[in-house]
Amino acid sequence: MDFEQLKQKISRTKGSTSIEAVIVFSLALALVIMSIGTIFTLYVDTQMDWTLTNSCDDFKWVPELLNPYEKLTESIMAQKILKDLHNTQLKSMVSNVDVSFQSTEHTNLIIVYLTYDYKFPTYKKSHIADYFMVDSTSDDGLSFESSTVFITNTGVKYHLESCFHLRKSKIPIDLQEAVNRGYTSCKNCYGNVEVN
Repeated sequence: MDFEQLKQKISRTKGSTSIEAVIVFSLALALVIMSIGTIFTLYVDTQMDWTLTNSCDDFKWVPELLNPYEKLTESIMAQKILKDLHNTQLKSMVSNVDVSFQSTEHTNLIIVYLTYDYKFPTYKKSHIADYFMVDSTSDDGLSFESSTVFITNTGVKYHLESCFHLRKSKIPIDLQEAVNRGYTSCKNCYGNVEVN
């Protein structure tokens, strides 16, 4: 093979290599952008959960607002949650925000769902945050001291509602039921004292 033939062969393969390099670079860039977006979803989800929790906490101390069958109450709560979200920097990061409620007539549990889509590229397109509210009002309308504690989806401890261990899941349960199921007290909430 002489020098001219070698030169022609190299010039033909250069074009193919350039196209392959552009394709590989484009795929790598897309993966990096999606990875950064996915990591950013953790921040957004944490902030949305925090905002939902703070908004709902304002309502749980007013027992008459926790009537699960009262559509006006749901509307007021939804407006407050959406207003609180609008007052944060999160409004530019999410879209299609919706607040919904679920309750049953036989329990005093109300679940508030906050559904939203991400505006940035990520493998997750949307997320649902939830918040559990327990109505601690008896049939005569008087509030009583609740023995409700909280457990997580994966843990073996029960917690006070303000415990930082409840940031990912927060399931209300009666203290005696938690003890019967084998849960033990969180040392951050109760110290070394076992509460029964």
